[in-house]
Order: sequence, then structure tokens, then C-alpha cells
Amino acid sequence: MASLNTVTYPSDPADPRVRTLGELAVDYALSHGLVMKPAADGAQLSNAAGLAVHAPLALFPSPFPRAGFERALTIQPHLNRLFDRIAADDEFLETYLSSLIKADEFTRRLYDLYRVDRETPRNQRQTAVMGFHRSDYLLHAPDGQLSTAQTIQQVEFNTVSVSFASLGQVTTDFHRAIVLMVVQPNERNIYDQRFVEYELQTKHNINLVRLTVAEVTQKVKLDSANHAMVNGQEVAVIYYRWGYSPDDYNCEEDWTARGLLERSWAIKCPNIAYQLAGTKKVQEVLSRPGALERFIDEPAVCQQLRDCFTGLYPMDSSPAGRQAVAQALESPENFVMKPQREGGGNNIYGTDIPGVLRHMNESEQEAHILMDLIRPPKVHNLLIRNGELHHGPVISELGIFGAWLSDEDGTVHINETRGHLLRTKVESSNEGGIAAGFGVIDSPLLI
Repeated sequence: MASLNTVTYPSDPADPRVRTLGELAVDYALSHGLVMKPAADGAQLSNAAGLAVHAPLALFPSPFPRAGFERALTIQPHLNRLFDRIAADDEFLETYLSSLIKADEFTRRLYDLYRVDRETPRNQRQTAVMGFHRSDYLLHAPDGQLSTAQTIQQVEFNTVSVSFASLGQVTTDFHRAIVLMVVQPNERNIYDQRFVEYELQTKHNINLVRLTVAEVTQKVKLDSANHAMVNGQEVAVIYYRWGYSPDDYNCEEDWTARGLLERSWAIKCPNIAYQLAGTKKVQEVLSRPGALERFIDEPAVCQQLRDCFTGLYPMDSSPAGRQAVAQALESPENFVMKPQREGGGNNIYGTDIPGVLRHMNESEQEAHILMDLIRPPKVHNLLIRNGELHHGPVISELGIFGAWLSDEDGTVHINETRGHLLRTKVESSNEGGIAAGFGVIDSPLLI
């Protein structure tokens, strides 16, 4: 186990030794599939077949406290179970999303699809649910210094915008059925997704078909038993790498296609209920006293989860919501304002908050939550992007993957922690998305 005093790396990008390591790192990335499509506009990207660039990465592993890392791994199965129970609780979702769907059109459209599914007789819809989640954490260090005693604080729980973990053991024999991956057009992160396709084919003899939502409209049909069919083959699982942003729905036909997929007998990963459970509003509600106990009857587990929560506040018309807005205007440097979105690049930070709030009416404010700003410790590392080395203070965000497969009758087939992702970014950047251009792929040096 490394100690804080021994974690030192070369810091000069011009150092010949560092440049050599950088070249070796790029070669390793390109030869081991750590690649993405090159950044370009839509026309260029569609003609970029066969082109790849290395994914942004850290030259050295970034220090991370072992205790916090292991805590995040330990609680992931409890989070998997928690969000499955939230997704199955109609009353909870209706109660806490009712005001949100009036303020946020995107969430309302998702909720409308959810109601259609719930009103469908149980024997006419798929009751099995599958989830690949990622719970993201930052260390909280107000003084900016790394310490082994620092605790993790949850940034968010992702149910849709999630890099792939692992299917693990497939409990259903799909035979000739296929997996449908619904993807964004001109996806730069295609190679990460291809690994899923190749793993399914080589290890399980399952074919995967990639379709954009426009192609879903053209190629996916429901038979008389609501089986989704593509070119005469039944779709067993629909895996969404699309659909978490309003920008993914460009016309009414796109919403119709999502509704068709949700009505199908295929297992959705995730289904609409899971996507609603992953909203920031639910994250805020779970931080309230007694909220976790609605779903988990083990006090010790509730405390483990609550210990990872940071301060979360509504921005609705309630007294607590109005107080949160006032606090955000008075001391914005202490907060992050979050809309009901996944995928990165959506949050409003610090001194940008007052200007945004003053241009919103109360209903628009209600579509957001307020979160205490987590202040992670800074360490030094070298980051490689587009073959160039950059040195400076960086901060890291830990994501833990979880896999879940269950049925509506309560039978749980899979509940596992399935690995981790460490994303590192320069200290001055608020966002950390890799594909979005903010962060790099890293690995933890446990201390």
C-alpha cells in the first residue's frame, strides 16, 4: 500500500523520460483498444470509418484512499437494491415527481411512458428488469490536501449514462435471440461499445445489433405477442446508450420509437422506471430523514449509504426550496445547481448560479436541485490528450459499477459490484466527462 509521502511523479512534460513514457502510453492505448472516434463535425465523423484516436488518459495512477475505495465497493449492492425498489414504488415516484413533471418537459415525457407501462396488464408486459448502474463519488477535502482519512461523498447515481460493466453470468438462455443496443448517431465512444458486442458474441454466442433511434423506427416491429423483431429475429434485451438527454429526441417519431421499445417484451436496460428513479430529484429526496428507511429496513445499511451523501436541497416552492434558492444567491461558491439530466456538462457551478437563477421563474427553478459543492483534494499528475502531455493539479472522481437483474415478484437473479472507473480532470474543470472532453481515464493508486 502506498503512503502519501511516497506518491511523487515526474512533472515536466519536456523531460525526455516523461516524453518516452507518454509515447509508450499512446502506443499501449492504440494497441489495446483504448480508443475513440476522432472529434469532428457530423459530416466528417460519418466518413471517418477506420479512424481512431487514443482515449484521454492519465500517465500515472492517481492516489486514492483505500478505505474510501473499499467502502464504495461494499455499498454498491445496497444501492442496486435501493434503486430497484424505488423504480417499483409507484406511489413514491408519483409523489416526488409530480411537481417536477410540471416544470421539466423531458421528465414529463418519460413519466408519460412510465404510466403507459404501469397501466398495461402484468401478463402483457415484461416484468424482468435489468440495470447497469454507476455510482460516482468525490473525496471531500476543504483544505485541498489528500489524506487517507477522507471520506467519499456521492456525486450522483447513473442509471442510463453508464459505461459498460460486465454482463457476468447470463441466467437466461437466449439462443437465437439478439441484444439491441440503441445508440446515438455519430457516436465517438463506439469502440467501448464494440467491446460489449464482441464479448457477447465470443463468450455467449449472442449477436448484438446497433441501431439509432431513427433506425429503430424503420427496422423494429412488434409482433402479436409484443416481441420486438429485427429482420425476423427476436430482441431479448434492449440496452440503451441513448435516450438520457432531451437532445436525443429530435422529433415526435423518436418518442414513438421509445414507447414502442418500452411496450415490447424485451428486457430493457434500463426501463423507464429506472430512468425516473435516477433523476436528481430522487437523489435529493433520498437525503431527507427517513427516506431510505422506506426501502431498506436495515438501519446499519441506511447509515452506510447516508454517510456517503452530501448536502442536497430542493429548489421548489416549499419553504425548504425557497431557503435553498436564497442560500444559492447569497453564497453561490458553496453550491452546485443540478438539472434532471445524465451525461455530463449540464450542471451550474458557483458564481454562475445567481445569473442563471435570476433569469428563471419559480417553475423553472423547480426543475433543479441544489447540492453542496464537494471540494476534492488536489494531486499532481500528467494527462495525455491527443498525444500531448499536460501537467498540473488534478482531481479524481470514482465510479463504481453495479449489475442488477430481477423480476417484479421480488426474485433477484443478479446483484453485484462489477468494477470501477476513475476519471481525472484538471482542477480548474467543473465537469469530468471523458467523451465530452473534460476528463481522462485513470486508475487508482490505493493509499
